[in-house]
Amino acid sequence: MPPRVLEAKARLEREGHRVFYGKDVSALSSESWRKQWMRASDHAALRVNFLSPAYLRSQACSSEWNHPKEAGRQLNVILGGSGVREEMLSLPLEEMAERGADAIKVCYQYPSL
Repeated sequence: MPPRVLEAKARLEREGHRVFYGKDVSALSSESWRKQWMRASDHAALRVNFLSPAYLRSQACSSEWNHPKEAGRQLNVILGGSGVREEMLSLPLEEMAERGADAIKVCYQYPSL
């Protein structure tokens, strides 16, 4: 987990917010990690995605980003600024997760969409 993501998580918790993230998924549960995450996402007031080239390569992250969401309930953050954004935009399709990463890339290629 990138240090800046952990810093954001800690700050939100200090301000009284309940934060659910990947490490909160129970490996001991009979329910899959994906179902646990999607249920938490469905009940979240806000879902924050920290986007990066690695995120676009991850099928799990891509699936999470494309999970049905209500307008205004998602905040996408690119840590590292325009350099990381350009790296994401230059990522070849064959390096991206099969289902959904292209939608993330298009969102940042044409920010007005």
